[in-house]
Amino acid sequence: MDAIRSQVIKKFVSGFVRFRQSEFEERKALFAEPADGQSPEFLFITSADSRIDPNLVTQAEPGDLFMCRNAGNMSPPHAKLAGKLTWPVNSADH
Repeated sequence: MDAIRSQVIKKFVSGFVRFRQSEFEERKALFAEPADGQSPEFLFITSADSRIDPNLVTQAEPGDLFMCRNAGNMSPPHAKLAGKLTWPVNSADH
């Protein structure tokens, strides 16, 4: 079991290293933008299922989507949903 765990860890660490050396360097300006604030264009409510990648399925760039992910893709009761929506609604350009 430890050998499998070690392989999985190596896979993700090497993926992160590749990201830092290629994607991040090529898109440094894009990733710097959120440091100055966010202004996502779309609220995407979806399941927390690890197979779902909202940016991949919508072909969105980092920072385009405000994601609200939850188990079972169920909207929480009104009060909890309102709390999750406060930031994107208040931050939207009107």
